[in-house]
Amino acid sequence: MLSLVVLILLFAKGKSKGGAFSVDLLTTGIYSRYFGGLVLGLGLTSPAVILVINGMPWSMQLLATLAMLVGFFAFRLLMFKVAVFEPITHDLAGRFGLPTAS
Repeated sequence: MLSLVVLILLFAKGKSKGGAFSVDLLTTGIYSRYFGGLVLGLGLTSPAVILVINGMPWSMQLLATLAMLVGFFAFRLLMFKVAVFEPITHDLAGRFGLPTAS
């Protein structure tokens, strides 16, 4: 799952300046705290650690599943929040005080 997230970010970064700007917002910008904590920490790392433990009760498996779902939902929301529509925002963003991809 981590490799899928990394590939999505790498392809988005290499696609255009808007994609690179979106990835920078997600990894080092204002949303990096949420991306690191919710997606990488809660959604990927904690379920992996929980599922590696042998002999765990069903409640821990349920907790791992819920953590993974929260991480997936947070990833989807953050992807929509950091999306930069380059044909529109590249020309108009500076006029309205929005961050630009240049």
